[in-house]
Amino acid sequence: MRLAYLRKRPLESAFICYLLVVGLAGLPVPPLGGILAGKEAAFAGLALVRLAAALVFFGMMCGMGLSESLHFGGKRALPALCVAGCIAINNLPIWALSEGSVSVMVWGGAVYLLAAECICVALFEELSFRGTIFPLLMQAYGTDARGRALAVVNSSLLFGGLHLLNVFAGGGTAQSLLQAGYSFLIGAMLCVCMLEGAGVGMCAWVHAVYNFCGLLVSELGRWDFYAVWNVPTVCITVLLGAAAIVFFTLRLVRHPGEAARLSRPSARIRLLFCIR
Repeated sequence: MRLAYLRKRPLESAFICYLLVVGLAGLPVPPLGGILAGKEAAFAGLALVRLAAALVFFGMMCGMGLSESLHFGGKRALPALCVAGCIAINNLPIWALSEGSVSVMVWGGAVYLLAAECICVALFEELSFRGTIFPLLMQAYGTDARGRALAVVNSSLLFGGLHLLNVFAGGGTAQSLLQAGYSFLIGAMLCVCMLEGAGVGMCAWVHAVYNFCGLLVSELGRWDFYAVWNVPTVCITVLLGAAAIVFFTLRLVRHPGEAARLSRPSARIRLLFCIR
């Protein structure tokens, strides 16, 4: 599948890719009620749909010559991945679980299927946003400080906007707006991880862990908002979040980009993923 021509107009191509993401995200979940029961059927169905969508974008990435974004850049990416990993793990209500105010009520196959759903969702969203849309925006805006910032902010806005679709899936307006807000922050964090050379695969693992930690209790357990968001958890989350914002902002500003736009798109992509 030769799609390299899409790189000639990166902004338009990024918009087309985003429309494709929205369309794939809106695909109906196949009914698996005759095979699995309850939430297990929903987890498995969503996993299958998102895996198929991920394969579509994997093919598009290869066709557009963006497969470099799959590469892990080595030691340079480790600090950013460690901080992102802490953010992901903090999404698990550890304090509330230790106190017993919330708990996981269902184990076994349901947990594995939830994990599979989180992995497939993360693969789809990382291949589409950090693996395709973000590099296209970097190519359009350039690799200087301003270009990097524009690419990070705009791709993260698109990522957050995607989660507003949850309103049409039955989610409340306030809840969907909140999810869009923190999705913007998570998207920006993962974009900087990509700039540091983390690669789509490692970003997908961080994303999957974040989703799994956030859904384990709410989907398979006894969950209460005020029990989860107790005072210690709020304090830890605020401090960790503030530290992460400072860290990733500094990494973005200090990334070794170029002061001027590069003339060759392939060279921009190499620079983006720390390939010298």
